[in-house]
Amino acid sequence: MICEWMCCALFLANLVTEPPPVALQPLVGMPEAKRGLRSDKGGSDAVPHPLVATPDAKRRLSTCEGGKAAEKKRRITDFFVKNAGEGKSSAGMYSAKLATLAESAIQKLETGNAPFRQLRLDDNGSFLSYYPSLIETEPVFPEEKLNSLMEQLLLEPGGPNTVIPWSQGRLKVYGKEHMERRFTCFFADATDKVYSYSGRKDLKVNSWTDRQVCPPILKDLRNYISALCGCQFDTALLNFYRDGEDCIGWHADDEAIYGGKSDAKSIVGVSFGAEREFQIRPKPSKRNPPQPISKSRDKLSITLRSGSVIVMGGAMQQHWQHSVPQRKRVSSPRVSVTFRKVSSFADTTLP
Repeated sequence: MICEWMCCALFLANLVTEPPPVALQPLVGMPEAKRGLRSDKGGSDAVPHPLVATPDAKRRLSTCEGGKAAEKKRRITDFFVKNAGEGKSSAGMYSAKLATLAESAIQKLETGNAPFRQLRLDDNGSFLSYYPSLIETEPVFPEEKLNSLMEQLLLEPGGPNTVIPWSQGRLKVYGKEHMERRFTCFFADATDKVYSYSGRKDLKVNSWTDRQVCPPILKDLRNYISALCGCQFDTALLNFYRDGEDCIGWHADDEAIYGGKSDAKSIVGVSFGAEREFQIRPKPSKRNPPQPISKSRDKLSITLRSGSVIVMGGAMQQHWQHSVPQRKRVSSPRVSVTFRKVSSFADTTLP
């Protein structure tokens, strides 16, 4: 059993590293007044659904090649390990370059139903990987643990049963101060530091070992993702979107804490709750506007499923931006847990 797990971790180390060459190559404001959670039926209490509650969660994964649905749980190692000389994984997925994909293939990627391995975004080493459901994989992260963690994460911020110490910050955007359209929480090992981003400098760092604020299952998930990806993630930024009005605008996670604009690290995100669109586009410069990704579109928009895993890898934070746009039709909450590896904290420490 130990040998099998070590092999899985070794095989999946390429998940967060630059893919081998193959033939295919401001946050906006919101009123400070709290808005309660709304259910899909308009009620006042949104009830978290288990990861297995919908047909989509139970459905076996299909490939972008249009192949038959898998008849058994797919091994992550089979999916992410490329067959030598073929330029594709044993799950039938190619490590293709985004610009070479046909429109029909891009549309299949955007549904969030189809896994893809190291989709090459440019010639700078930027790539994107996506897997629709952890409960469809082997080695498996226990389904009951994922459901338990989701129930804890989706509790309303500030509610009587909430464990996670959510906070809503104020940001300066184009010289004006706004409340964030999401709640956040940050976990790390160094709890005497302050984490800052986009002008926000008051986000407290919480300890992984503090059971009063950190559910043990969250730490278990971190260890699981770290083992699968072959990278010891030491921090996590949690984001709580109460409904479709909560969002985050175009940005790149290229802060100095993660290596800055020249050496930003890979980020792995796990989604819980409502399905939301995740968009990416080439990073604009002061001289040039965002460049189109193909002849027909200027961005890629992927529907992230509950329980899905997405990897922003290689040099993506240096050359690409991502966002979660507003979608008013979404009436239930979503939480994203984004695992990261810190290069170094700023010199700022808590008083």
